[in-house]
Amino acid sequence: MGEREELRTGVGALLQQVVSAQDLSPVLERDALRRATRLTQLLRDDDGDLQSRYLLGWLHWYRYQALPDGQDQQDLAAAVGMLTPCFVADTAGLPEPLLPVLAHQATPTAEALLEYALGSGDQSVLDSAAGLWQRILAAAPADHPNRVAILANLASALQARFLRTATPADLDTAIDALRQAVETLPADHPYRGGMLSNLGNGLRLRFWRTGAPADLDTAIDTLRQAANLTPGDHPYRAGILANLGNALQARYGHTGALGDLDTAVDALRQATDAASADEPHRAERLASLGFALQARFERTGVESDLETAVEVSRQAVDVAPADHPDRTTYLSILGNALRARYEHTGVRADLDAAIDALRQATDAAPADEPNRATYLSILGNALRARYEHTEARADLDATIDTFRQATDAAPVDHPNRASMLFNLGATLRTRFEHTGAQADRDTALWAQASAAGLESAAPSTRVQAARAAAYLAAESQPGLAAGLVEDAVRLLPEVALRQLERADQEHAIGSSAGLAADAAALALADTTTPAPERAPRALRLLEAARAVLLSQALDTRSDLSELRDRHPELAARFSELRDLLDRPDDTSSSMGMLSDGIGAEAPERRTRDRHHVAEEFAAVMAEIREQDGFASFALPLTDEQLMAQATAGPVVAFNISSYRSDALLLTADGVTSLPLPALTFEAVTGRIDAFHQALYTTTDPDARAVDRVGAQAEIREILGWLWDNAAEPILSALGHHEPPPEGRPWPRLWWAPGGLLGMLPIHAAGHHTGPGRRSVMDRVVSSYTPTIGALRHARQRAGAGPRPRDHRALIVAMPTTPGLPGQGRLEQVPREAALVHAHLPRPLLLAEPGTPGDVAASAQEVPTKAVVLAHLPGRTIAHFACHGFTHPTDPSKSLLLLHDHRDDPLNVASLASVVLDHAQLAYLSACSTALTAEVTLLDEAIHLTSAFQLAGFPHVIGTLWQINDALAVTVADAFYTALRTSDGTLDTARSAHALHHAVRAARDAFPATPSLWAAYLHAGA
Repeated sequence: MGEREELRTGVGALLQQVVSAQDLSPVLERDALRRATRLTQLLRDDDGDLQSRYLLGWLHWYRYQALPDGQDQQDLAAAVGMLTPCFVADTAGLPEPLLPVLAHQATPTAEALLEYALGSGDQSVLDSAAGLWQRILAAAPADHPNRVAILANLASALQARFLRTATPADLDTAIDALRQAVETLPADHPYRGGMLSNLGNGLRLRFWRTGAPADLDTAIDTLRQAANLTPGDHPYRAGILANLGNALQARYGHTGALGDLDTAVDALRQATDAASADEPHRAERLASLGFALQARFERTGVESDLETAVEVSRQAVDVAPADHPDRTTYLSILGNALRARYEHTGVRADLDAAIDALRQATDAAPADEPNRATYLSILGNALRARYEHTEARADLDATIDTFRQATDAAPVDHPNRASMLFNLGATLRTRFEHTGAQADRDTALWAQASAAGLESAAPSTRVQAARAAAYLAAESQPGLAAGLVEDAVRLLPEVALRQLERADQEHAIGSSAGLAADAAALALADTTTPAPERAPRALRLLEAARAVLLSQALDTRSDLSELRDRHPELAARFSELRDLLDRPDDTSSSMGMLSDGIGAEAPERRTRDRHHVAEEFAAVMAEIREQDGFASFALPLTDEQLMAQATAGPVVAFNISSYRSDALLLTADGVTSLPLPALTFEAVTGRIDAFHQALYTTTDPDARAVDRVGAQAEIREILGWLWDNAAEPILSALGHHEPPPEGRPWPRLWWAPGGLLGMLPIHAAGHHTGPGRRSVMDRVVSSYTPTIGALRHARQRAGAGPRPRDHRALIVAMPTTPGLPGQGRLEQVPREAALVHAHLPRPLLLAEPGTPGDVAASAQEVPTKAVVLAHLPGRTIAHFACHGFTHPTDPSKSLLLLHDHRDDPLNVASLASVVLDHAQLAYLSACSTALTAEVTLLDEAIHLTSAFQLAGFPHVIGTLWQINDALAVTVADAFYTALRTSDGTLDTARSAHALHHAVRAARDAFPATPSLWAAYLHAGA
């Protein structure tokens, strides 16, 4: 017997002794180690002696189990090294007595191999571990008692290899294995929560690679189940919360749902707090928390989030050993947080530290590290910040080079590559603007267009990139530019997803401010399109890109009577889901939240996750459209429906952009465009600023009389400029050259001002003083509409209204308002309420307590929000005489000030879920009810007037600024007088004409003070 065979026999006998006696002490004896050392010396790398390796592997594995922590790692490495070829190579090389039944005998060793692989990050060991677990699974029967553990370990090995190589097949197989494991476990199994967590994390990683939102939504659902199944004191709970926090943070990055980010921060805080100082995953959780906090700072501007982000990110770097495989990630997160703090505070030391940390991360990352592209992109952002500080050409060149490396390192279809391409394009454009190098311009255009076309990327990133590419292409490639922004417009519904809370939708759509104007302007300038097709295309783009949120809501407010008659269950489900999605944020903000900020569901109608509701809503709409006769249900207008809205009078849509300015004229003959060259972006914004400053002066109690007179002159001058350069050319093009002859009907015209011109009273444009009076109100009756779709909706509502003799009215009077200085006294409101009460049919009066005179005696209830909303469904006409407030930054918080405005405001958001079947006319005798002050949301027309239209009123009287208390009585009295027909009933269809004549009379009385009367407008049918 040779020496090698003798040593094998001895080691085999030793192992048999260990197994039989269940005693590990023999492997620690000096003779056991001597034999192992000598047998190892006799082995050659290529001798194929799997028997010796197998025995040595088990000997070292048992020594690893027997030795105390800190003294066992050498034996673990030896066990892995010896056993790997035994279980990865062909088992035919092993003699029958040593051939293991893999599913039973190899599992402990494979676990050691996997543990070693995960700790080292060694590619070859990862390959061995993954191969071994695949063979173990293949050898295990379907009913094997350890099958769940085998599946889980296979998934862990494949997932680890995916993180090293980004091979999609590995992750797909890992997810399949985890799904099988979850399906195998009983519902009450103690490991089920942990297995669900692993599955959720795998799905999150696949979203990171592919950008498929369904994976991310399923990941979050799965992780929430895991959290709900796992008690608070369970050792796995912290890891589950960390996985959930990371998934929610990822969904925030894709959709912009702030609630997801808040919940992510809460989950990651809990996960971090639960981790002890020596917890192996503590660094990872600290870094994840820092990343989420920085994201929240960038959204909300809360400085404490940024400071904490820097602090915990630095802790993550300090906690991680120098050779930790994820330390590069922690350095990158720290560098990004420091860069953000530099940009917030201007402290140069933070920027220098950021660049240093980020260079360490990129230098340490292997060339094939999947995250290397991200590290380079973050470094590029920091270098860009340094260039903006130094304006040094070297910094600009270094930034471009870094962004170029990032895009080269990222897989061509990776979702995050879009932002890298965008950054590269933006920086190349900067260099082009400094040097004029055409190559930089061409590459910038390629980068931005490529980012816009990356379908896996976040829609908001694609829109931003498309606009940047169009800017570069506009002059030399007009067809490309127009196509790019048209594609961006088509993405807007994906930017403002229905499952988002209203505030998140507004934030998302606000990031695309001005897109509608750019799209229409570039469509008109596209010489590659036949001239007759340009204006219709531009109008369609305006229709798609303006008032996106309003249109989204109006599309679901279609008449449901036919659907209820033919498919009552579908109609009921549709209405229920629509109303859940339309609930204002203050009653739906808990949707999807979990106990302690993370786990259990609250009452069903208030907390059902908006993502689930939106998915079900989409499925119900699809089912409705499959029914006979409902194929176009809740879809945007067709071209034919669009054109049909000009039958009652022209619709004029303004388009003011940095490219060009035009009016689009929709008439019975089609769509044409009228260039308005004087209405440059700069000219219009300058007039708007001057106009609103003058308005402020007219009501400023500290202003001198001469200043107020001058302010009125300024307002008149701007109204004249608006006439000369916009209104008069349009009216002339439409054939309205003079007032209609005496006794002839006044012609109608609908303005869709959009964007900037929504802040000026186009209906009041003109020269109102002196000889030869020329103005819009002397030629046509004006109405407003946010979009042509909104006009069609209003007309449908008006046509379905009750007969005039069935009208019932609601009057809300607030002569004083609790909580305002001096009680916000409106001295003329009692008089207005009394006059309106005399005009309106079967009126119900709600008045603030203490209202003087007969009005108080007839008031039935205090006008709180709840009372008003309770009475509105039974009323066709509603008149509000109260204060109005336009929120400067959040238009959904603009409100009518009722008795309880401080605690429960009647604001734009609270009207979103109101659906009124009998409404016909809302008269908002309050200040600024048709004004949006937030410039990024001007296209959205988010104000009280549009909110009442959405609620169901086809006619709404609103105001563009603060109105005079006394004149309000005169205008309202004249308005309702003009509504009355010969038989004494009120015809709400006359609303536009009635307001026109009431305001025109006020103009004739006070022609030199347009601030008194020009604020009033009619919106709707």
